[in-house]
Amino acid sequence: MLTSLVELLEEKGIFTQEEWEARIRKKIENVNGLTKFEELED
Repeated sequence: MLTSLVELLEEKGIFTQEEWEARIRKKIENVNGLTKFEELED
């Protein structure tokens, strides 16, 4: 069902798949307090 919603939004030019995934990833990181791999120091 979620895939269908994303496809519909993409067809309408509202979101791309990548934009949708980035938004979801950001929300998950905020909720879980996760750190991106790129943000880790050596």
